[in-house]
Amino acid sequence: MLQQHKKAYTVSEITNVVKMALQSLTDIWVEGEISNFSRPTSGHIYFTLKDRLSQIKGVIFRSDLMYMRYVPKNGDKVFLHGRIDVYTRGGYHQ
Repeated sequence: MLQQHKKAYTVSEITNVVKMALQSLTDIWVEGEISNFSRPTSGHIYFTLKDRLSQIKGVIFRSDLMYMRYVPKNGDKVFLHGRIDVYTRGGYHQ
């Protein structure tokens, strides 16, 4: 007897579903502490924003830096304004 299999989603399909759901978060404020700060030669800033229980990756693109009066550093407690998106190649939200 053949068993009927439910549809299995690909990794890309799941990632795209998550991306679509998170893209509604386009105008949010997030509070946390900066860690893992790096500024490679691309000029973008990469960091982790964390609280006591969770963490998310963050990026500030080089083109947005000119509008910032302050660039955060490791250990800073911050309120950041932005949007949530999924970096599909890496499979994580930022």
